[in-house]
Amino acid sequence: MFPDTLQSVSRYALNTQKIEKVYFNGTFSDWVTIQFGDYYSNPFSEYSSPELYLIDENGDVEIAGNKYTKLDTLEIPSGAKLFRLINLNITIWQRLLSQKV
Repeated sequence: MFPDTLQSVSRYALNTQKIEKVYFNGTFSDWVTIQFGDYYSNPFSEYSSPELYLIDENGDVEIAGNKYTKLDTLEIPSGAKLFRLINLNITIWQRLLSQKV
């Protein structure tokens, strides 16, 4: 679980850990502003292609009193910079696109 106040993740923070689900207590706009120190600090890497859940009061998954909804569609926020979206890594893009085909 990542807090909505997360601004950066240091190098090698996740190393090669396989992560299946990421629960983020913020919005997609918040997520794309996180600065990942390197490839091994981003949960969306070749080692792991987790599902991303964003906090949502109407969500269908509840953990520790918070409700989350799985990100399965993507609306790019107005004003978002493309280089910020790269933080998602290609694996989440592939997952989202494959669900829409």
